[in-house]
Amino acid sequence: GSTDAARLVVAALIGKQSEEAAVVAQEQLAACVDAGDSFGEAKMLLSVAETALTSGGRGNMEALGAASRARRFFAETGDAKLEMLALLQLSLAQPRDSEALARANEAKEIAVDSGDLRGEAEAYHAIACAHDLGGRLDQCLQSADLALDLHLELRDKCAEAQQLLCMSRWHLNQGDAKQALENAEDSLEIFQFMKSPLEIKAVQALFMAQLERGNTAKAAQVASQALKRFQESGEKASEAEAMDMMVNACCKMGQLTRALDMAERAMVLFQDLDDRQMEAKMASLISSLHVQLGQLDKALLVGADAVSLAMDVGDGKNIADAMLTQVESYYLKDDKKLALQTCNDMRVHFQKSGDVKSEAAALLAVAQIQADVEQYDQAVSAAGRAQGLMGEQAETIGEGHALRIAAEVHMKKKEHRAAIRSAERARTLFREIGVPIQEAACQFLVAQNAFLLAVDEGARVGNTAGLPKAAKEALDKSVKASEGAVRMARELFNSGTDGGQELLAYALAVQAQTVMTLGRPEDALRLADESVILFRDVR
Repeated sequence: GSTDAARLVVAALIGKQSEEAAVVAQEQLAACVDAGDSFGEAKMLLSVAETALTSGGRGNMEALGAASRARRFFAETGDAKLEMLALLQLSLAQPRDSEALARANEAKEIAVDSGDLRGEAEAYHAIACAHDLGGRLDQCLQSADLALDLHLELRDKCAEAQQLLCMSRWHLNQGDAKQALENAEDSLEIFQFMKSPLEIKAVQALFMAQLERGNTAKAAQVASQALKRFQESGEKASEAEAMDMMVNACCKMGQLTRALDMAERAMVLFQDLDDRQMEAKMASLISSLHVQLGQLDKALLVGADAVSLAMDVGDGKNIADAMLTQVESYYLKDDKKLALQTCNDMRVHFQKSGDVKSEAAALLAVAQIQADVEQYDQAVSAAGRAQGLMGEQAETIGEGHALRIAAEVHMKKKEHRAAIRSAERARTLFREIGVPIQEAACQFLVAQNAFLLAVDEGARVGNTAGLPKAAKEALDKSVKASEGAVRMARELFNSGTDGGQELLAYALAVQAQTVMTLGRPEDALRLADESVILFRDVR
């Protein structure tokens, strides 16, 4: 009847015109309620849940409510197949992995009992998603493989391609870019053969896998070829997404003028598509590119529009990005007063909206500027509050940055013990999450502050005999920390990591100071000479 027809329409629209799909689902749901059609109402609740899941966030809560009501009805009426579909929707909407896994397993049991291979495949996919939610990627991929095997047995090419697409992302998250690339290529081949609107998703997966493998030029080629195809076929939405990838690739290759041109063209496309969220993202990126090109007045002009656009769509990340670009523009124009004011405006905005992560980012920027204008006490306070917020949100990298800023401010205040404590905590966090450039930078801060502390406690060049205990301990720490900093920085420099050369120069300089204090002038001179050469090349 009309309900089943509406469900087919909704299924066809999802992924292409998701907003229209949601409208159709809600209208048919209302019609079933008005007609007193409980069975039709429950089936349309499944469609409402399905459309809500595509929007994520609050949509997941809507999906959870709709699927729960549908599941209760089908359980009471004994319709096992539709109860299974409701359980699958419930699983995908769950915020907790344990609940998601429980519902997915219930769905799998129903599918197995009824011999429904398609349902079993979807259940294994839901189980994979639940494991992903819980951070168990090995188990996630095991379940995904089982789902893929069933799709292959059923010869369902569309479902196979979608499963491969998900697996590409999961392999990428696991750090296996090679397998992610293979999955993305297989998925793209199927979607292209089927002329599916999901082709752009496979292109994005292939693009990200190439980037992760360090093949930026190949990633740019993927985006460029896709852009040409979508321009020829007139698929404007996919064309805009491909152009967004091209902007990303150009930025990574240092082709900033080309990236700016592509971003401006992409923004026009997103405006034509009335995609205000992506329009806001492009405006923020254009502002950032103007900054990188030294066009600060243009950056401020475009940035003001970017902030306004992001505010209109309520996109916290874009608001934060756009406002931080405004801060950077004012800072580079040496207008630290306006930079600080913009930071505080950003902090107040996100405090009111409850966006803790963005509030913490604003506090980090506040701390950095306050340190530069020698408001050291306020800077330490802002960094401390940022660290606390980042810690609450389990944002380890942000917490590490906050601790590093605190260490730098303590060093400027000549509070070297406090600086060492903060730098060591930051170093541990960066090591845990695998950010070697930041780990090495914090190791340098430990070495530098330990050396300065040793001097404060009485260490002098060539006079290490009879040193006070505090001075000896600090000098020993500086020796070990500077050796570690030089080793890590040299590895980064040799691998071509951005910032590695300058960091090595700084680490060598503090090591030279340390060995000179130990009475080894020849070693100190050798280290200092290498440091000077590196600094000349950097500058």
